Amino acid sequence: MLEPRIRRGRIMNGNKESKQNTFRDLLVWQKGMGLAIEACRLAASFPQAERTGLRELICRTAVGVPSGLADGYSRHGSGEFLQAVSGASGALSALETQIRIAVELQCCAATAAAPLYEMIDSARRVLYGLRRSMQSRTETGR
Repeated sequence: MLEPRIRRGRIMNGNKESKQNTFRDLLVWQKGMGLAIEACRLAASFPQAERTGLRELICRTAVGVPSGLADGYSRHGSGEFLQAVSGASGALSALETQIRIAVELQCCAATAAAPLYEMIDSARRVLYGLRRSMQSRTETGR
């Protein structure tokens, strides 16, 4: 039997090649990346007075979503990844709250924030499905 070799992110088994999964393959990580970029762009448009407070908080929270998922996935333990999924869910709620506060404080228009709410809801749905799938696998021992 041939031993698998890893070459540039792919597992080589003889002449057959299969893609090695990484956190970058996760749909929820990809959605989190898009959300983080758009949230930081929105925050960058805030008035100068809010640039050091709410702006930094929004960017830090948004960046934490894909970062936490990447960290949890890379630890290769389903319990640790499930914790990261749960943490990302909490971060999405915190981010939505921060953006709503920014709208109420008139740091940005509600129309500018609306696409972010949609992105948050989309990421939340994917996270929910992932969490349910992982929990059912844990319960059945798969």
